[in-house]
Amino acid sequence: MEALIASKRPGDYDEAVKLLKDLEAVAYGAGAIGPFSDRFTNLRARHLRKPTLIQRFDRAGLMPN
Repeated sequence: MEALIASKRPGDYDEAVKLLKDLEAVAYGAGAIGPFSDRFTNLRARHLRKPTLIQRFDRAGLMPN
């Protein structure tokens, strides 16, 4: 995911969001949404200066805790 985000290519951002949504679903199923939320919040904070990526997170319903 970090490599996809680091590329700064819109298609790679889309792939990173897809992976995050999949991981979110697995975390819910495993009862581990807390750790997922913590890591996602940290990831989002590190990339706040990438508005296109943040918009993709928001559109996908990926919200910090």
